[in-house]
Amino acid sequence: MDFGNFSLTKETLPIARQMAEQIPGGFVIYQENENRDIIYVNSKMLEIYKCSTLEEFKEHTGYTFPGMVHPDDFQRVQVSIDAQIGGKHGEHDHVEYRIITKDGSVRWLDDYGHFSHSKDYGDLYYVFLIDITEKRLAQEARNKFFFKMSHELINPLNVVSSFIKLAVKHRDDPALLEEYLNNANEATDDMVRLIDNIMEIHRLSAADDGFEPLNAEEVFKNEKPGRVLIVEDNELNQVLLKTILDEYGFEVETADDGGPAVDAVKDHPEGYYDVILMDIQMVKMDGFEAAERIRRLPHADKDSLPIIAISANARSEDIERSKASGMNEHLAKPYDPEQIVETIIKYKKRSRI
Repeated sequence: MDFGNFSLTKETLPIARQMAEQIPGGFVIYQENENRDIIYVNSKMLEIYKCSTLEEFKEHTGYTFPGMVHPDDFQRVQVSIDAQIGGKHGEHDHVEYRIITKDGSVRWLDDYGHFSHSKDYGDLYYVFLIDITEKRLAQEARNKFFFKMSHELINPLNVVSSFIKLAVKHRDDPALLEEYLNNANEATDDMVRLIDNIMEIHRLSAADDGFEPLNAEEVFKNEKPGRVLIVEDNELNQVLLKTILDEYGFEVETADDGGPAVDAVKDHPEGYYDVILMDIQMVKMDGFEAAERIRRLPHADKDSLPIIAISANARSEDIERSKASGMNEHLAKPYDPEQIVETIIKYKKRSRI
């Protein structure tokens, strides 16, 4: 919709309305007067604000632009618009802000405005609006994740640094030198695994790669996401998995070995856990034995409770052994967030049938 040669008048307003109904997003025309009164909104705007009729939208917003914007955001939005119009952006502005829909939910909108003048209506803004709530939530979740991971990297880094210093100090003692270097190597391996996971998630979530996160609202429209037990003896991997699942609203509990995982299932009522994510290589009781013991519990849901193996080993014999021990699926590390969530959803739905 090009406003370069378009002038809004009482005669051309019906044409603008007809054109605006073809726009996939929201569209608003409002006056730059004291109240910033709205002249027109398209039907998509009613959908965005969860209004059934134009009258509901008018009642909800006062049919003004300030009434459309979240009250905590309006001052910032208006300052931004005023700064852009007449400045280097000329007649155009772009701003993001929150809204409150008729049902009370908070959404995020992307606002692209065009300033113009009309002899019948005075100064005007033509505004294109896109709902970017899912995009904002995904960005916030990724930012939270990378912030957590940056702190988690400090631990193995400090361990490596400390053991290298000790190795240098005791370089004349072969036994101590070997011990300290081995410990430093183990911490380095943890750090490398964590960095691999971070890079993989970054690759999947990069906008240039076309990654769009699962819409949690759509996935769990009529039900709660459910409770997941993460069985993982590496604390960093626990944090990583929990962060992924937190983004989609899952309730998450953790066990740091196979034994505590078996006890957790045994000590809770049937149906308490919806899915178990099971690491394979653990020190005291590995994932194979833990899965076998869970399948032997007296619980009525012992056979239907989904157990998903997560392992760095993805050879055919590893996958076969996972299935033989009673696990439903075998996912390979590094973690693919969407694959994990989609697999949980798949087996969660099956277990309810």
